Amino acid sequence: MSLTGQVARLLFGPLLLIAAINDSLLAAEVTVTARYRGQSNGQFENTTPPAGYCTEWPWACRDSWSVALPLSYSKQVSHGAADVRDRHYLQTPTARPVDVFHDGTGEHFQMRFEVVAVGYGHRAARESEHPVAGWVRGGCTWLEGWNFEEAGPIEGFDLLGITNPAAPSPCYRDPYAGEQGKRQDVDIYNLGISYRLYMPSPTRIRQGLYRGRLQLRIGAGGDFDFGNQVSNLSSDTLTINFELDVQHQFDLWFPPGSERAVLEPPGGWVGWLGGRGAPQRLYRDLPFHLWSTGPFKVYARCQLDVAGQCGMRNPAGHQVPVNIALTLPAGVEYQGGAVNRLPVPVGRHAALLFDQVTVVSNRPGQMHFDVSGEPLRQMLQQAGSKYEGEVTVVFDAEL
Repeated sequence: MSLTGQVARLLFGPLLLIAAINDSLLAAEVTVTARYRGQSNGQFENTTPPAGYCTEWPWACRDSWSVALPLSYSKQVSHGAADVRDRHYLQTPTARPVDVFHDGTGEHFQMRFEVVAVGYGHRAARESEHPVAGWVRGGCTWLEGWNFEEAGPIEGFDLLGITNPAAPSPCYRDPYAGEQGKRQDVDIYNLGISYRLYMPSPTRIRQGLYRGRLQLRIGAGGDFDFGNQVSNLSSDTLTINFELDVQHQFDLWFPPGSERAVLEPPGGWVGWLGGRGAPQRLYRDLPFHLWSTGPFKVYARCQLDVAGQCGMRNPAGHQVPVNIALTLPAGVEYQGGAVNRLPVPVGRHAALLFDQVTVVSNRPGQMHFDVSGEPLRQMLQQAGSKYEGEVTVVFDAEL
């Protein structure tokens, strides 16, 4: 027994040329990428270029991923306005489900996207008070920032944490001091967000490239809302493209000689030859070691088919079925349970699909072969015969 791991007519004449001018803003797009290469922690690795503030304040991006947003706008800030939307104002999106689809098969899984922090630069003409640098109120907390006021316009950068990312409340702020109702124009630029993606473990996901997208509205009443008196908004929509690349690692190691499985009674043939009665079964267990980081299938191919099972036969043409089973290490499951002497079916159409719960590295498993019951009784009536058959057990990690 062996094991292997128009045609078109062009008419030219009088033409009426029409040009439609679309006054909608260009849509902004960003791409978020992540990959899995069999890391021992069983987690995706972020491959998205980080927002700029992560370089200056690495600690702020330690527990989340980030991305720069191609958004900018201008706003007239009214100090102490009764309507907080007239102050420096920010509303971020609620947490959203995102479906990503396998490029080849169309299979999909769902993840959840939520914004946990927002960073932005701000610039204003020199005044006695900075129009942005006040206490933050509402659904944000101030995490970090700086102001530069040496010469020319007043500039700065702020990073705000979102108190409740799943269902955020708007946040707003005023200068530290200033007259009630005082107005000043502010430019906002260099926006970026920190976000979290809640995803299934990649160990349970089929290998391949998955893509999805999330469209967010920008502006008054939108997912990102910057309040009233906003002008020069660079885009009224933001599309976030997601690309997740899953590449699993898989390896099997069988000890030398495993290409041949000799079936014998427990303890060998000595007992039977010594008159101790007929053996109850003939068997052979072949040990192996497994390295695996994702789901895989197993099935058998047979040289000889005996009633839907792989079989053996002797020179006289008598044939018997052989039971094939599989034991796999903890970390791999079948239909939610441990894999212990699970029968292996014949044919790719009937393959067993195993789920990866955790990364498995150099863990032992076994292939089990046996003949028992009536087939064995018939074999014992063919004393002196040699039964042979070839079985190929396929471990398919490509799915």
